[in-house]
Amino acid sequence: MLACRNDDHKEAKEHNEYAVGTYLEADNKLGHVPIELSFLMLTFLKAHHENKVQVKVTGSRRLENGLVVLGCFLVRMTSTVVATKFEQEIYRMKELCTHMDITVEKLR
Repeated sequence: MLACRNDDHKEAKEHNEYAVGTYLEADNKLGHVPIELSFLMLTFLKAHHENKVQVKVTGSRRLENGLVVLGCFLVRMTSTVVATKFEQEIYRMKELCTHMDITVEKLR
């Protein structure tokens, strides 16, 4: 599992001001969340300090609008309201990004 967090490196911000990196360890970045999802992920991560996003890698890294790690995202949150809003936005992204395999799995 890779941890997702804000990528505040200058090079990343020049390409995508909402860049979210995928990290194996503290500063060992392997790639980025796809640009189509980065704003939503970053907004969610900043909403509460306990919100966490991890990605389970499902394919090789590839160059799209930057280096992208293909994977299944695991999202953990404390607020039901934020969880509901996040789920709504993910479903909206799924409709807009037909080229991406976005799956939503609810944990109870």
